[in-house]
Amino acid sequence: MMNQYDEYQKYLNYKHGSHSFNILMLSILINSSLATFDIQWAETRELEYALLVFPALYYCLLMNIYKGSYYKKNNLSILNSFFLGLWGVIFSLWIIFMGPDILSSSGQVTSGVVPLLLGLMWVCGASVHAIASLIENKKD
Repeated sequence: MMNQYDEYQKYLNYKHGSHSFNILMLSILINSSLATFDIQWAETRELEYALLVFPALYYCLLMNIYKGSYYKKNNLSILNSFFLGLWGVIFSLWIIFMGPDILSSSGQVTSGVVPLLLGLMWVCGASVHAIASLIENKKD
């Protein structure tokens, strides 16, 4: 049987998932309207739509981590969170130091920005987990 906390976690997962779906649909609608005016901000249209997933993914992941519905309590320790954030920093800095031409070309975003966004997601996830843990410890 599931206890009350598990039901609340499930509710938060559904809530954040539906919010991120709305963010994704709004982003696709805006991008489609830009496409009608022949405005392209990434190398290819496929890359544009792939990059539109990131704001929705960030929202869902970070809200679930902050609210405690992404994992069971005490499942992700501060030490694991630190190493996850460190890995994200190393990954992001490696992409940045490869040069700015890997991120954009002719004023358009290239596929080289995807690893940077993934690295930043790890950093943000670790930061949000650390902040949520500090707030929870202060409440106790």
